Formats: sequence, structure tokens, C-alpha cells
Amino acid sequence: MSSVKNYPTSLSVPLNRTAARVISKGTHYIPPKKNNTREYWETPPPLVTSVTEAVKSLFGTRKGSLTVIGYLGSSSSGSARLLVRCDCGKYEVRLSNRWRKHSGINNYCQFCEYTQKLKFAHLSDGEKRAERERTEKLKRD
Repeated sequence: MSSVKNYPTSLSVPLNRTAARVISKGTHYIPPKKNNTREYWETPPPLVTSVTEAVKSLFGTRKGSLTVIGYLGSSSSGSARLLVRCDCGKYEVRLSNRWRKHSGINNYCQFCEYTQKLKFAHLSDGEKRAERERTEKLKRD
């Protein structure tokens, strides 16, 4: 009489936890994306025409890929709401006091910022810094 061993098949229950993960439908990593926390537009919104000289002096200034192109009025804190345009073509709001004080914060629109995070997600901190410096140097030249 021959004895036939009953080996588990893919239709049977997995042997252990690792086997269960291997034969399961699988999962993939989706990096967390913040909800759109900043106002943005595909086309520029209507601008306020009465602008102070202090705000006018900011028009045309550039930080990273953002350029100030207009004035949208004052915020509840009294700071000027500036309309900035990213190199990708999207428009966002930045406050004038943050624009003047902070040089390296939010130099991209939220969409480009997310793309940058995805682009450099696999690199170490030192490699990220070197890559950013290299791309900034290429932009300047």
C-alpha cells in the first residue's frame, strides 16, 4: 500500500504567518499624503488692486520655485496674503511675514513638495542633501 503525503496547496490553509503573507493578495506602500491644507488654484484668482508699497516691493521676488505675483488682501492676523506662482503652473497663498522671514521653508507648492518627497524617499539624509545641492546648482547655471 503506497502512502501519499497530503502536502498543502495554495487552496489550503498556509503553514505559518510568513507563508500567509506570501500567498495573500499583498499590500503595497502608499506614503501618507496630507490633505490639501493650503489654498491653491489652477488659474489665478481675482487680485486686490489697492496695494501698499511694502507689499509691492515683494512682487517679482522668488524663493525656490515660487514667485510672488499678486496681493489677495489681508489675513485675520493682519499679514498680507500674497499670491505666488510655482514653476509647475499652480497658484498658492503665502503670508508676507513668513515670506520675508523664512528663506528655506515651503519653497515649492504642495504638489511639487509631495513630488520631491517621493523622489528622495529612498535616499539617506546625506544623499538627499547632496542631490538637492546638485539640482539647485543646475538651476542657477
